[in-house]
Amino acid sequence: WYIQHSFNYARVALDQLTIARRVLLTLGRDLSPAAKERVRSLIDLIAVCMDPVSGQLPNHGPNDGAYVLPLSTRSYCDFRPSLTGAAATFGAALPETIEPDRETLAWLRADAPAHSPVLPTPWVRSGSSGWAVGVTSGARLFVRAGGYRSRPGHIDPAHVDLRIDGAPVAIDAGTFRYSAPPPWNNGLVPIDVHNTVAITGVDAARQGPRFLWLSWPRARINTAVTLGDAVSIHMTNDSWIDEGIVHRRACTLYPRGALIVDEVDATPDFDAPVHVHWLLEPEASVQLVAEGATVTDVSGDATSVRGWTSDSYGVKRPARSVRLTVRPRDGSARITSSFGDVDEAPASTQAASADAGAPCST
Repeated sequence: WYIQHSFNYARVALDQLTIARRVLLTLGRDLSPAAKERVRSLIDLIAVCMDPVSGQLPNHGPNDGAYVLPLSTRSYCDFRPSLTGAAATFGAALPETIEPDRETLAWLRADAPAHSPVLPTPWVRSGSSGWAVGVTSGARLFVRAGGYRSRPGHIDPAHVDLRIDGAPVAIDAGTFRYSAPPPWNNGLVPIDVHNTVAITGVDAARQGPRFLWLSWPRARINTAVTLGDAVSIHMTNDSWIDEGIVHRRACTLYPRGALIVDEVDATPDFDAPVHVHWLLEPEASVQLVAEGATVTDVSGDATSVRGWTSDSYGVKRPARSVRLTVRPRDGSARITSSFGDVDEAPASTQAASADAGAPCST
């Protein structure tokens, strides 16, 4: 997780650690107490970020399709088998809302992990590496706004994933392929395909050869709190701070909806086009509002990477790419994005609805 910034690579590490400890125990040896505690932290991270009904996590970060301990016939996108095996191996408890995978327990001849109490909704958790999860009675939000100690995989400062009533709404594009004819040579890495803000002519990161990035994005979570029956998460994207540009994002998660407000501030002469992008799943909708804005709506563009999502490596399907573009006035721009039922949502002057493919079953 801390090297690859990826849930799939976190699963790779967790599966390898599960194998390692079980082998060590047969030899009368074990990992150190400090190492086991770090593994339990990873188990906790995955459990917190997981949708308990589907077992899915946001398709965050690089994904090469690796799955090193497939002890279940569940979908590749279902992380419950790996979580079950790791929890049973390291003596970690799982939330009552996550059902252990019985096939995995049978293969390992292991007892089911203990259950930890379910947090009362709404609740919010965040981590120092720059992630936060908010949950209300009918919605779930994952955000990523962190710094880096090693090269980033995807350029996604202040990216947001959203589920409402258990269904994915705003999603991550994933990876598809690392090596393929353009535009599919790792084409789902740039900021433009993530659910965040991009600015024409001002890069959030500077790319070198292959997987190398010569400059890295910078973002941070300022606050993550509950407010009555809602959750509030505020982030700052400092990727353009050297150019005198600051992006602030405020997310409010309601019982069955979300309101995201983006503010971009710079010097009064700044007028480069500012874009807010959302990649949407079937039957989802977003209302985008900004003064003097235009909205484009693309699904599965055959000539570009826009409007595609990849649930697993080498597989892609159409999704709905909705992008609002606005030129700042006096160096500032403000855009609101509303999903589902929100309190006092602004009336929409620009709207788009989603109509994309089925969720992961690969």
